[in-house]
Amino acid sequence: MIGGLDRPTKGQVYMDEVDISKLDAYELAWLRCHKVGYIFQTFNLISVLTAIENVSLPMIFAGLKRNERIEKAKALLEMVGLGNRMNHRPSELSAGQQQRVAIAGLRE
Repeated sequence: MIGGLDRPTKGQVYMDEVDISKLDAYELAWLRCHKVGYIFQTFNLISVLTAIENVSLPMIFAGLKRNERIEKAKALLEMVGLGNRMNHRPSELSAGQQQRVAIAGLRE
């Protein structure tokens, strides 16, 4: 409901004082890109990309320039304790490290 993937049959879902059930598809996509993050049980990392590439990928859709994406991704990976693993692919990371990459990728 919070991600706007389903519409409530009763009641309302508010985010930042806005009833999200009234938003159109474009507004819901913006909401998911900027306000909501999903962590999947399998982390949904792209296996051929490094940790830094996986973290910076969603930032493309948010409109950030390449240099800004890389700097933010580095800072986010440092924040979750993976500064020394940013050039590793998911298969080279433990499950806990993969989860932290997924968490870092939630915020642009």
